[in-house]
Amino acid sequence: MLVPFLVTEGTSMARSGRASIVGREQFWREQVRRQQSSGRSVREFCDGAGLSVPSFYWWRREVRIRDARRGAGDRPRFVPVRMTPEPPAGAALEVVLGGGRSIRVGPGFDADHLRAVVTALEATPC
Repeated sequence: MLVPFLVTEGTSMARSGRASIVGREQFWREQVRRQQSSGRSVREFCDGAGLSVPSFYWWRREVRIRDARRGAGDRPRFVPVRMTPEPPAGAALEVVLGGGRSIRVGPGFDADHLRAVVTALEATPC
């Protein structure tokens, strides 16, 4: 015998639980940003804001981990591409990087080497 039942309560609880997690992450991201721009130590900042120092350190680490999983945070996932008429045979290829930098390579270039050069030039400085 099947007994029908509604799961709306559990569903809404799951959604509100997810919303509260997202809200907490946003709250702590803001606190980390504020502390970094304040020029104060973590302890001074947390004492002034009424925050737990261990929680602050945990969330600061967690935010970094989550950003790393997402692909380094603010880095674009798509870049603009401008198509030009097909170049004549033997013409150089030009790759335009962020900040207006460009690389020109001639025919017969090694694609792996070019990829390594572009990756090195576009990497976020330490």
